[in-house]
Amino acid sequence: MKLTISLTLLVLSTIVYGQNQCSCENDSIYSGDYYDCDTTFLKNNSFLFYQLNCDSTWLTLQTANNKMILFSMGADLSDYVFRLGYNLVKEFDKSILFRVACAANGPCNHVLINKTTGEKIKDYGTLIYSADDTLADFIVYFTDYNCTSLALEYVETGKVYKIGIENPEHFNNGPPIPEYLFEESILKDNILTLKYSYSVELDNKERQKTIHIDLKKYTP
Repeated sequence: MKLTISLTLLVLSTIVYGQNQCSCENDSIYSGDYYDCDTTFLKNNSFLFYQLNCDSTWLTLQTANNKMILFSMGADLSDYVFRLGYNLVKEFDKSILFRVACAANGPCNHVLINKTTGEKIKDYGTLIYSADDTLADFIVYFTDYNCTSLALEYVETGKVYKIGIENPEHFNNGPPIPEYLFEESILKDNILTLKYSYSVELDNKERQKTIHIDLKKYTP
């Protein structure tokens, strides 16, 4: 039995790692130094891995029955792939969340992908909370450009709760990217605490405020 398992793992490892072409012989600049070409193993026995040749870079999702390219771009942009490409943020039971399309010194978008079919489930903009804690199964983002409320979304069920913000002017009068005002998030005893800083025109002094979300009020 142990021999069979060992041989299976050896064959599987050879198949996965053998695919990871991560260089261009014609030009040493495309060496894959700018991103990780290692394989990421998902909980459903699927794999994620970036590859590179002289023409393009691409991210592949390989399942037991299929192999899908989730993202690709020209190899001349390979040194920007960590900023522009799909970068894994969080794996959920049925889906995977990626950060993508980060502007230079600016916000990043996010996309949710079905980890069995490779199909895109939903596009997001900048997230305030991206399921940072190990057991978290939800994300938080602004519902609108005026920052009047937060969306608490349970990723697996797609259920979204709208939570009003007490002082939306704190974000409307702030920087162009209001999500950047948030400095810390703490999840403890089913309470999500979001801490942010803001300033007022009167004295331009920085102040701090906290938003508490009681998750017991919002079922998945």
